[in-house]
Amino acid sequence: MKNNRTSIFFYSDPHWGHAKVIEFCHRPFKDLDDMHSKLTKNWNSVVKPQDVVFITGDFSMYLNKEQLREILKSLNGSKTLIIGNHDKFTESEWLNIGFSSVCRSMTMKIGGEIVNISHYPYKGPKLKLMLYGFLHKLFPKKFWRPRHFKDQLENDGRFLLHGHTHSKRIVNGRMIHVGVDAHGFKPVPIQKIGNIIAMIKLGKYEEAPVKDNSYHE
Repeated sequence: MKNNRTSIFFYSDPHWGHAKVIEFCHRPFKDLDDMHSKLTKNWNSVVKPQDVVFITGDFSMYLNKEQLREILKSLNGSKTLIIGNHDKFTESEWLNIGFSSVCRSMTMKIGGEIVNISHYPYKGPKLKLMLYGFLHKLFPKKFWRPRHFKDQLENDGRFLLHGHTHSKRIVNGRMIHVGVDAHGFKPVPIQKIGNIIAMIKLGKYEEAPVKDNSYHE
């Protein structure tokens, strides 16, 4: 019997059209065409036409509207865009391109918790951000600069789903990273997010140490 039940997924930072992200984030692709092909194949291997995907920003770079329409048509499911710093079109333009809805941030109930969803991690302590901004001026290749401070949500104690960092690390406190670089370049099912939340609440979530490949732009 055919399964027509709707599933929900989360996804972030594929950077369609951005060739240099392969080098910057050490992605296992030969070139841009290879990345596009495998991102599409990976997406459609888990997302069915009746499913819903929430994309937490940075869907693309350097592509025009017609190119983006063709990419969206090639991907199964209904797509909601939570705008990131590289998503340069207006909300109405993104809707016209093919997203079913567009917003800056949102909340959703997952695993019995009201969860915030944004492109960015929570704001850090202001003094720390000021220090990193100063250190970045002195050592720009070593210290990340807090460029999008105004766009980040205040930490209200809720769990947060986010992208932006390109890190392979998934969990940082109550923040859960759903970017492709941390999840095998595939959309993340809501069931996996619910399981991670449950493990964090029990104090049993363990993540293998990974080299921090964070890339902020």
